[in-house]
Amino acid sequence: MDMSERIAESIRLQSLKREQRGDAQDLVEKLIANLVEFYRGGQLELANITQLLWARLTLTRARLAQLGMSLDLDFTEDINRNNPFAFKTLWDSDGKYSYANADKSIKATKTYYRNGQPLPAINYTGAAHVELIEAIKNDELYVCPNCGAPSTLDSLLDGCDYCKTKFTVDDFNLKASSFSLRPDPAGGIVRNARELGSAVLKGGRRILFQSGLVVVFTLAMLLLVFGRNGGTSIPTEVIDLARENFWTILIVLAVPLGWLLFGFAFIFIASVCISTLIQALQFAKIRWDSIKLQSDFEQSVQAYDPYFSLASFAANIENKLLMMIFAQRPEDIAVIANVDPTPLLSRFAQAFDVNLTGLRFDGFTVDNLTQRLQVTAAVEILSLAEGASYRRSLERIKLTAVKSKDCLTNAASEVKLMTCDGCGASVSLLEGNTCSYCGRQFQLWLYDWVITDIKL
Repeated sequence: MDMSERIAESIRLQSLKREQRGDAQDLVEKLIANLVEFYRGGQLELANITQLLWARLTLTRARLAQLGMSLDLDFTEDINRNNPFAFKTLWDSDGKYSYANADKSIKATKTYYRNGQPLPAINYTGAAHVELIEAIKNDELYVCPNCGAPSTLDSLLDGCDYCKTKFTVDDFNLKASSFSLRPDPAGGIVRNARELGSAVLKGGRRILFQSGLVVVFTLAMLLLVFGRNGGTSIPTEVIDLARENFWTILIVLAVPLGWLLFGFAFIFIASVCISTLIQALQFAKIRWDSIKLQSDFEQSVQAYDPYFSLASFAANIENKLLMMIFAQRPEDIAVIANVDPTPLLSRFAQAFDVNLTGLRFDGFTVDNLTQRLQVTAAVEILSLAEGASYRRSLERIKLTAVKSKDCLTNAASEVKLMTCDGCGASVSLLEGNTCSYCGRQFQLWLYDWVITDIKL
């Protein structure tokens, strides 16, 4: 599938899925409401999320419990629900799934509590970003999300005739595969402009203070001239001259002071406006360069795997990276990562909030056995500090992800329930890399990306 065919398919999907806008928006709103209750001790609605997202959220809440913390989420709609800009989706397909980037405009506040005491609140104005995914249905046949074979729903529930993978009815419904809060980029420009304005204002206060000293000195001199001065403080000739030219002196003093105040106001306003404009242009250039770079990279991977989706891959890696950061035991990440977890478990033991702020793609290669993708993730991490506070750190983490050269989409991790290839038993991503019933090792790399190297 070349780029023109992919664009045509994307346009077709947008038209087809437009009637599903309400379903997608309802799912996102249900997920947001469910997350609020989940962090208050409730249960996740498994029918609405994939297994990978379930594992990530479960480990996140377990980390909070381990640190004696809790989280209160508060969401409010930034734009009226019926406004067309309040909810946006962009659909695509990989042949087995239809998937979408969904953004719901919101305002959110995260308030973490430690031993019952609130930490400084974290506010977001921007979007709740959700990756949506749905198994493709052609007429009365469903496409097996694991191998792509068309089958009836009944046969897939009993086990795909080709790959033997078993599913539940929920596995074919629309569900969320990733969730994150994304601040409005323009908000960063406004915040930076405010910081600049604050700095200019501090400098302006010094100028005003110095100007005030000049005014006070001038008034003191005028009082000495026109008030009681004992007859000896200032010579009589000077006093007489000052009285005769009072208005001239006042104008002479007022003009430079007026220009000084006008100049300060002009410099302040111009500095803020010019800085904001420069930052907006820089953001636009960075955004354009980033989009172009990502588009070039996506096309290079699609030359081998025409179903590869950058957005889907980024959501997949985000879930697995957060699982590794919040893991408490090696078993928590044994299925999704073939790495020594010891450095991760010690370095991020106090981390309680993680945001993926960027993903740089460093390379893609294919050998006789695997596809190999190198990325650098930029993450913002909040960790507990002394007292009722936290520290913020920025980390760059290099990851290598590997999967079979024959796997041309990421399907296995997206179903809610995985099964053992040996005995057919249900498997959780958090139960280690070996089936507890028959002892068979799981080979997730045959179906999905697995992390094989990590550098902090």
